[in-house]
Amino acid sequence: MSLKPIRKLFLQCLGPSRSSKTGDISDIPTRKTADELEWEQRQKFVVEIPKNAFRFYLEVKIQGQSHLLEMWSFDKVFDIKAQIMIHHKIPFESIVVLKGNTFLEDDKTLEHYGIGINGTVQIRIRPDFRKPKARNIIYCD
Repeated sequence: MSLKPIRKLFLQCLGPSRSSKTGDISDIPTRKTADELEWEQRQKFVVEIPKNAFRFYLEVKIQGQSHLLEMWSFDKVFDIKAQIMIHHKIPFESIVVLKGNTFLEDDKTLEHYGIGINGTVQIRIRPDFRKPKARNIIYCD
C-alpha cells in the first residue's frame, strides 16, 4: 500500500497549505506558541539585553577614513564586519578587524577585547587573490 493517499488525506485534514509546492514537507503546518503568534502579528524581533550592557559609538578607521558605528557591548566582531559589508560593499571575507596589533576573532564580543566607550578599531581590507571572473564572453552559433 502506498503512503501517498494517506499523506494526501492527512494534508487535506490540516487545511490549506502555506507552501506553493504540493507534497512538500513544508506543507505540514507548525504549531506556534501564543507569544510567537503575538510577535509575528506585531512583526517585531525580540532581543533580550543583559543588565550590564551599554550602547556606544565605535570609531572605525577604514583606509584612512574614520566612521562611527553604533554598537552594543555584547556585539561580536562579526557584527562589525557585517555592518561594514552592508554599508561599504566590501566582501565579508576580505575584512580584517584589528585593535592595535591584535587580530580580533569573529566569535568574541567587544567587551572581551575591552572595546567600549571611545573605542577605536582598525579595518584592513585583505586583497582578493581569487581568479577574476571572465567578463568578455563570446557566444558563437
